[in-house]
Amino acid sequence: MQSSAPKLTSEAIKRRVRELGEWFHNMDLRGVRTAPHHFLGDYPAVKWRRFADALPADLRGRTVLDIGCNAGFYAIEMKRRGADRVVGVDHDPDYLEQARFAAGVLGVEIEFRELSAYDIAALGERFDVVLFLGVLYHLRHPLLALDLIREQLTAFAGALEKSSEMQLFFFSPYFSSAEKADGLKRAVSGAEAELLNFLELLIDKQRMTEVFRVRRQFDAMWAKENKRLEVTVTSAVELDPAVVGRIGEEIERQTGQKVELASRVDDEILGGIVLQVGNKVLDASIRARLEKLRKSVAQAA
Repeated sequence: MQSSAPKLTSEAIKRRVRELGEWFHNMDLRGVRTAPHHFLGDYPAVKWRRFADALPADLRGRTVLDIGCNAGFYAIEMKRRGADRVVGVDHDPDYLEQARFAAGVLGVEIEFRELSAYDIAALGERFDVVLFLGVLYHLRHPLLALDLIREQLTAFAGALEKSSEMQLFFFSPYFSSAEKADGLKRAVSGAEAELLNFLELLIDKQRMTEVFRVRRQFDAMWAKENKRLEVTVTSAVELDPAVVGRIGEEIERQTGQKVELASRVDDEILGGIVLQVGNKVLDASIRARLEKLRKSVAQAA
């Protein structure tokens, strides 16, 4: 645990700030600025003011994890809001040394650990609030953690969609938010902390029914980032798998995206094929041609 350091003079704080090297967080340590000539000015305080209201003003009784904590600005803000326990992790030992010093000067108890964003599971804990600020775009594999969340979100939403009992429990106003949150923890045991926190937020705001729309949107964003394109080939009779495969290969060649191919049979199209490529439908079925012919005849009559 971080312990309060003996009270230092302004000169001692300035000297130690210089010794700890260049700071990315321009923090106010009892009147001493850690990066007074920061190219972004009062950063990250200026950024914090934009979304500070999105987090609870009173964090008493809650735990917070700050992933990529840098010099600890946000972790310290969480402690100022009364969080019972705050853990800050970063892969850079120099940042962590700055963070420990800043927390000590300001007299707040925060746990700082050297840990990669990819290894958060090693903590083996769940947190009430998870901060993941200014980290994602620095990762070598930025979608790795999101892949896990997508899988878990899909599994939970799929189970919820199929189970009338789960829907009754999570959608009903007769169960309290606390009861639903407790049930959620059992239903998604072992899930990523970010997903669990998000689902608990839906429960708290009585918006759990939105989880299906969230899953669809998340899937669409994930597919776009991974250059994945969902293609469904519909035919009146079952097509040779080799033919379906060649259709997929041609779409991949033309779009430059990896195709996730599916095929289905619908005898109502009479013949030909219908291609659904992403959210676009290309209808080359006999049914569509006959409908076009019918409209032409009707207009000529």
